[in-house]
Amino acid sequence: MSFLRGIYGVNSSVISSIKKAGITSPIDYLLSDLEQIAKEGDCSYRELQSVRSVVTAQLAALPITGDVLLKDATKSTVVFSTGSSRLDAALGGGVLRSEVLEVFGKSGVGKTQLCARMAAKQATLGRRVLYLDTAAAIIPSMLMEIFSRLNAEVTEELLQLIQVCHPRDIWEAISSLSSVLASSDPPALLVLDSVAAYMLPAVAATQGTGAVCQLSSVLRQIANRSNAV
Repeated sequence: MSFLRGIYGVNSSVISSIKKAGITSPIDYLLSDLEQIAKEGDCSYRELQSVRSVVTAQLAALPITGDVLLKDATKSTVVFSTGSSRLDAALGGGVLRSEVLEVFGKSGVGKTQLCARMAAKQATLGRRVLYLDTAAAIIPSMLMEIFSRLNAEVTEELLQLIQVCHPRDIWEAISSLSSVLASSDPPALLVLDSVAAYMLPAVAATQGTGAVCQLSSVLRQIANRSNAV
């Protein structure tokens, strides 16, 4: 099990599950059935998958320096809570850093509530959040109610950790995101609620498709470079 020693964030349940499956080398692990290991072990599939991504990077053909390996390991194994224990359990612990996570569904199913809850949860942990609210959907009373459910004491310092912006169109959103990309102190969580408010007007307009592609590109760059969600 020596190949697991250098992987940041690997817990005892993951190690015991892999050992129980009789895996002794990284090649065995890459060829193994993670769903079966998770089913028979004490850890989630998501945890096993995050470890596999790190092992894959370590075995890459091109030379990789130690600082890059550490960065990849940290990004791939650190999990953010959604603020909902039931959803965290369904996701195998939460959402991973450096991911672009899309939440979709019909109007009124709770997409904004989920985003606001994730923002509030990160704020209670002392992490900064940038919330781009395109439809003025998030309101103070909603955040106050969520903080109450999280048993968090609402202070001025806590509220200041959540910065809410209201970009009027896709170009203002791209401008705000580009500022985050250039920042030396980016937020831990960035929420764009919602992309749908921009999609139809942008696609219908001249150069609209390019704007949507640019928005997507900036989001991916922020996730990769800033180690954020």
